[in-house]
Amino acid sequence: MSDKLSIITMTADHIQEVDAMEQEVFGETAAPLEFLIDDFNDPNATLYVAYWGNELAGHGAMSRKSDDSADYCNIGNLMVKSGFRQKGIGKQLLATMLDTAKAQGLNKATLKVETENTGAINLYKSFGFQVEARLENFYADEGGHAYVMCKHHL
Repeated sequence: MSDKLSIITMTADHIQEVDAMEQEVFGETAAPLEFLIDDFNDPNATLYVAYWGNELAGHGAMSRKSDDSADYCNIGNLMVKSGFRQKGIGKQLLATMLDTAKAQGLNKATLKVETENTGAINLYKSFGFQVEARLENFYADEGGHAYVMCKHHL
């Protein structure tokens, strides 16, 4: 990890700054602030922020979920501002979330990613995630499709 990069657990003090970053990155398709606040207040969620020096460069959100077979980790958000991409920030955020999931005793991680987001898809594949399904018109505002990706055996 670069000495310029620090990843810390998100606090209430970061909410407005993270929301502003989401608005900058996603524009009209950014999730409402209430979604971020709900994630922050979810006792099963852990949110992280990544700073490059003193500037917010990215953030990630994961949560503990359950299905019929076991508890697992869902990566609900992973984003890096465009000016900070290709610096290993997304890789380090993902590694941090997977380490947290493993420390919580979870053995599987899932996520959804836009099918055209090849950079993110390649990152996830480099960590052992595999495409398990395709969701048509998942991103209703944009009409985009999503892949459901899964990593077994954290």
